[in-house]
Amino acid sequence: MGGLPEHIKCDVEMHHPQDLQTAMYYARAFERRTAAFLPALQQLQQRGAAAHAPRRRRRLPWPQPSRLPLPSRLPLLFPASRA
Repeated sequence: MGGLPEHIKCDVEMHHPQDLQTAMYYARAFERRTAAFLPALQQLQQRGAAAHAPRRRRRLPWPQPSRLPLPSRLPLLFPASRA
């Protein structure tokens, strides 16, 4: 496993292969997986970090004091209990 890239070596080691044949099987499978994801990774790199930068949030304006509801105008959520 000395000639494998580090990410493939870690994947193979996590499966604890019992023999060399099983370790080689896992290594080939992980190489195929890496090759399948390579075009998508290259597209992300071409877009650059600007495409993944966080967007600025739009701030909402504070409500005007004259437009706030008065407590007397609010609906009564809990009516007074009758004794």
